[in-house]
Amino acid sequence: MPKRLLAILEGVPEANGEPRYILGLSEDVSEGRAAQDRLAFLAGHDRLTHLANQEYFVGRLAQVLKAGGAAAILALEIDEFKAINQLLDRNAGDVLLIDVAMMFRLALKKGDTAARFDADRFFLLVEGAGVAGRAERYARTLLAAVAKRNSARDRVKFGVRMGLAIAGTEGAGSSGADRLIASAEMALASAGASAGRERGSRIAYFDHELEDAARLRRRIEERLTDALAEDLIEVHFQPIACVESGQVCAFETMARWTDPELGSVPPDVFVPVAEASGLIADLGRRVLEKAAREAATWDSALTVAVNLSPGQLSDTLFDEVALILRETGLPPQRLELEITGGQLLADTDRSIAILKRLKALGVCLSMDDFGTGYSSLSYFRMFPFNEVKIDQSFVRTMGESAEALAIVRAVIGLAKGLGMPVVTEGVETETQLAMLRAEGCTYAQGYLIGRPAPIAAFEGVVVDRGKCAVRAGKR
Repeated sequence: MPKRLLAILEGVPEANGEPRYILGLSEDVSEGRAAQDRLAFLAGHDRLTHLANQEYFVGRLAQVLKAGGAAAILALEIDEFKAINQLLDRNAGDVLLIDVAMMFRLALKKGDTAARFDADRFFLLVEGAGVAGRAERYARTLLAAVAKRNSARDRVKFGVRMGLAIAGTEGAGSSGADRLIASAEMALASAGASAGRERGSRIAYFDHELEDAARLRRRIEERLTDALAEDLIEVHFQPIACVESGQVCAFETMARWTDPELGSVPPDVFVPVAEASGLIADLGRRVLEKAAREAATWDSALTVAVNLSPGQLSDTLFDEVALILRETGLPPQRLELEITGGQLLADTDRSIAILKRLKALGVCLSMDDFGTGYSSLSYFRMFPFNEVKIDQSFVRTMGESAEALAIVRAVIGLAKGLGMPVVTEGVETETQLAMLRAEGCTYAQGYLIGRPAPIAAFEGVVVDRGKCAVRAGKR
């Protein structure tokens, strides 16, 4: 590498003042300049992937828009990256991020900019003519690269979702870099929501409907804040029955909200809003308190199950549960907390400590929706669960799908070996119930057993534990 020299030249005069000599000094400043160049590079680039960072990307996008140039943004996020990091290790996660960054580099054309914003989100700025078509081609190229990487035996399998927004399109507008980035993020969120619980790579495009949906989410958040302040959240209950006898043994609590302005808002709409806005802790605490207070009036053999959201699994959870049990008089053994396995992975050690304290208190812990997302057999070893719930997607298809039936059978067998009861969700037909009975399933829940309703609808069951009618007509 050629050296960088700093030269200083100065004339040396004689006695009469006329210059006769030139004195020169030179110094090798290569190392110092290299350090300066390195600092300048790091100021605008991500240290791990060496792609541009968020500050550089936003600045470049602002320049393009200010100059009136055409621009499109492609946002990419890795599915359940935290779960991958926890199930494997941080090094595996870093390798995955570097591989994704390399996919961007190989796809990137001159003049376009790729950046890593945070843990698992990447952005691509496409400039100049034909940005819409070029951005779509980038998306297809990246999806193909992901599929190729996933085909390698020694690589971690993963999915991605992408959101695309174009400056000047209806809804996206051209009012600035932040607005266009927000539009791409809305499309990214839509790609995640459209997939539900299914894994795989997908892409969504921003349009005015997404902006309308974002406005509605903001309005739901405002109204939900008011509903919590005015104590307008209600609880309904869905029965859980013994598969052999049909006798109701427990109820799962369901949050319900009817707003004067919005009407009836489904839980799968307002719960995600509560989680994203930080209202979930208050919402979850209200539901838990109401469920415990109601269950304390039931027959002493009935238990009540309450779902925990990831936002509730905090260091204060134990104290909140203990206080609610003390104030309502509900014995800990009659409270069941349902936790989805994937939500435990954000901080495994802390989650284990919290759950162990709750179990020591006497509370029953249920692993919810087993078989979806990044469910792992290691959960049984790592976390102190008392029972497991099989996700309804397997129950609904086990009559037509040999794979779904095999999964149900395997989970029931595993749980039996560990001395754990199994609850199956989504039981809607007599045929499904008969199949579960043949497999030795312990408990069933679903529309065949009973729909969620105010507890008054089950008054006879609550008072004397009469048998719930297990028949299609119950729906």
